[in-house]
Order: sequence, then C-alpha cells, then structure tokens
Amino acid sequence: MHCTRDTTRMIRITCAECPSSGADRGPVVLCIECFSTGVEDVPGAPGHRKNHAYMVSDCLSFSILDSEWSADEELLLLDGIEMFGMGNWKDIAEHVGSKTDKKCETHYMVNYLKLPAMPESPEKPSSGRGAATPAATPTADDDKEKMGSALAGYMPLRGDFDVEHDNDAEVILADMEFADDDHPTERELKLKVIAIYNAKLDERERRKKFVVEHQLLDYKKYQQNERRRPKDERELVMQLRPFARFHSKDEHDALVEGLVAAMRLRKQIALLQEYRRHGVRTLAEAELYEQDKKKREVEQALQKSRERYGSYVSRR
Repeated sequence: MHCTRDTTRMIRITCAECPSSGADRGPVVLCIECFSTGVEDVPGAPGHRKNHAYMVSDCLSFSILDSEWSADEELLLLDGIEMFGMGNWKDIAEHVGSKTDKKCETHYMVNYLKLPAMPESPEKPSSGRGAATPAATPTADDDKEKMGSALAGYMPLRGDFDVEHDNDAEVILADMEFADDDHPTERELKLKVIAIYNAKLDERERRKKFVVEHQLLDYKKYQQNERRRPKDERELVMQLRPFARFHSKDEHDALVEGLVAAMRLRKQIALLQEYRRHGVRTLAEAELYEQDKKKREVEQALQKSRERYGSYVSRR
C-alpha cells in the first residue's frame, strides 16, 4: 500500500504484473487516488510502473455462500437480523435493499441454519399413468399479487395501503345520521359533507392509480436505477418529478431521458472547451491533462485536511 490507507471496504487497484512483496505484504495494492495520479516505485515494489496491467477489486462484491449473494449483502442480512430480530423478514429485506423477504428467509435458513429449503407447492397428481402435469397458467390475480408484494404496508390483492391518502377522511362521517325531522339546511349541510368525502375518495383513488401506472410500487428497482445516475442527473430527475402528474409514464420517461441527454452533451461540450483553453489537441494530451488535474485535486484535498487538522491541534 502506497498511502497506507485502509481499503478494507473500498474499491482498490491490484497490480497484475508486480510479484507479491512477501508473505507478510502481499501484492501491490493502490487506492483509487494513488492509482489516478500514476504512482510508481511503491515501497516493497520499486519496479512498479503506472502502465502495468491491473485488476479492479471490490472486496465485498464476491460471493461467499451463494452465487446470488455478495459479501456486502451477507453483512446487511446479518445486521438486519440483529437489528430487527429473527422472523421480521420484511424489515430485514428493507435493510438489505436488494432481496425480497422470502429470499432473505430462505438464504438464512439454508446457508446459516443448514435447514432444508422450503418445498415448492406440491404438484397435483396426474389423471393417468405417465401423463405430464400441465404448468399452471398465471392469472391476473397472480400478476397483481407480484406487483408491490415486497412493499411494506401495501396489500396487492386489494390494491390498498395500510395508510391511505387523507387517512382520516372517514372521521367526518363516523357520527353522521339522517333523521326524518332534519331541517333542510342541516340536511343540505350533511349532503355537502358527503360530497367532500367523495371528493377525497376520488383523490385517493387517483393517487393510487398514478402509483400503479408509473410502476412506483417496485421502489427497490426504482432506487437502484436512480443510484446508477451521477449526482447532477439525480437532482435533475428530482426536479422533474412534479411534472409526472401531467404525463403518462412513457411520456415522462422520454422527457427525462431527453433532458438528461442534453445535460450530458453540455458537459461534454464544456469539457472540450476546457481542453481547448488549455491547448489540449489530442486524446493523449487529454489523458495527461486529466492525470495532472486529478493529482492537483488530491494534493489540494490533502492540504485542506492538514490545515483542518493543524487548526484542531492548535485549539487543543
């Protein structure tokens, strides 16, 4: 390690050409900052060069017990069980973020408790010897159950939430009664209250329809897609969310992607203009310029951290 930084939970760069530095040191490993600045002649490997072949290692992206589970997901699963307790699989799945409650339960039972996997639903016996059992045809209810089944507080078969929009709307009707001797003004007031309640129900239904049509029930997939975007693109998507109510899902997606593409083009144009101002004309010169730029940024960050640390020590 060149900068002695702890890369236990960080992405690191491993040189594929330099031999191991000894049984106690292992291969040449660089952090992202050292690699971006082209560090050479690291301690224990004086022959290391920046043009050596390398491998990018994410220490928690490999699988341990199951090929479908990464080490990071394993740690999140165990943390979730410790936080929420055994059996609260919905909360544990929320903590893991990328697995359903059924997958979390099955994975823990099979790989940690060494229990047999949960059996699939038994097949119906065939009517004749050797006759193949036909596969069950998925129905509309099955599709409805799958949609939003992993969302806590949502009942997919009923299409309702535990907490609805304007959840106390029914309170105004709880003690309302119509009597034969009601005054016309009082009866008119009661009918107006019922009309207000119906308007609240219409708004509640409109919001649920919006959630279903824009596929917001599968919020984990939506969050994963948003995490892949850079920060500036995520901010743009957040600013455009209020306009989704005026579009269909396809129309809104087309609007967002068009504006994101325009933003990317503006960034590329700004980068080319920056190259032109600094006299960069070729790709090779651009690579050298970017390396120098990253090196300056790292040095400035280190200088700021030293200044903050020095001011803290002086106050102590």
